[in-house]
Amino acid sequence: MTRLERLQRVLCVLFSIFLVWRAVGALLYVIRAFVCCVEERRISFLCHNFTMYSHSLEIEICWVYSHIISQIISLVVLIKAPTFFGWKTLGKKLLRLPNYLSLNLLLLLTLVGYCAIFIYHKQTALEKTTNFAFIIKAILSVVLMAVLNFTPLSRLSGQHLFFRVLCKTTLCSFALDNALFCLVGTIQLAFRVNGLDRVHHLFSSEFHILFTALRRLTIVAFYYRITDFFWQKIFMDRNNLLSYDQKFEDRDLLPINSRERESYQALI
Repeated sequence: MTRLERLQRVLCVLFSIFLVWRAVGALLYVIRAFVCCVEERRISFLCHNFTMYSHSLEIEICWVYSHIISQIISLVVLIKAPTFFGWKTLGKKLLRLPNYLSLNLLLLLTLVGYCAIFIYHKQTALEKTTNFAFIIKAILSVVLMAVLNFTPLSRLSGQHLFFRVLCKTTLCSFALDNALFCLVGTIQLAFRVNGLDRVHHLFSSEFHILFTALRRLTIVAFYYRITDFFWQKIFMDRNNLLSYDQKFEDRDLLPINSRERESYQALI
């Protein structure tokens, strides 16, 4: 066994442990979010009386930031890939995709909701940290989708089993996490929880109703789009998922030879 193969096995074990933690953290997050929604009519990071397990807010913070770390690692790996166009070329391609532009509109509306909670709701330092984490996660999700859409992962992994498993498990974890965000958003929509419930006296009843409907519907639609993208990416790797799922032609992608692929795999 070569040194590179040993290193890859170690990385695989560490990554597997990281995925297990994210799965456990996701389960704990859903429990906290559901109980807070039903019993207190509050979003998870503004919930104060949750007692099913200790340090629940701290665990939620760690889980959300572990998701952000996964996004950053994935972006770094994709940007280093020989298939990456560069930000300028990527931006030009994205401007021609109406689906991506509509996704950015959903992102903007989602950020408005988080920022409104950040500004108008009195929060502790931990609650502000969690709110900020949700903002960063939403932005990174859209950026990651943009880069990943034009990166057929099969061209990078080739016949290398380690890279194929790593890519598929990462996509599955992103799809699962965002599906849970969509589920939580749906539950909060059903219970009319919007994050401004304790400061509703600052606004008119009409604004409060409008904000509740807009925020929850936007979040559900936003995370549904993200979940759908990562889920389809697992099975349709060479399709332009941000443009009606049409299959990429070879001329649409940067060429990559076996030497570049091997050098890239050794680098990361």
